[in-house]
Amino acid sequence: MLVADIFGNPVAHAPVTFTVMLGGGSIDGSSVLTDSLGIATSAAWILGPAPGIQQVKAQAENAQAVF
Repeated sequence: MLVADIFGNPVAHAPVTFTVMLGGGSIDGSSVLTDSLGIATSAAWILGPAPGIQQVKAQAENAQAVF
C-alpha cells in the first residue's frame, strides 16, 4: 500500500494495518510502518481453505485499500 499526503507526496513511517476480510486465511495483523517511499508491505498472507474470493484490507488512518 502506498501512503501519500493530500498533495501526492509519499508519507514515511506511517502505520498501516493489514486484516483478512474474506476467505478465512491469516495474516499478521500488527501494524507495519511505511518505508521512505511511503510503501507498506504486509507479512506473509496465508490463503484460506475455501475456494473463491480471498481479500485483505490495508488501512492507514482513514484510508484503506482492499486486495
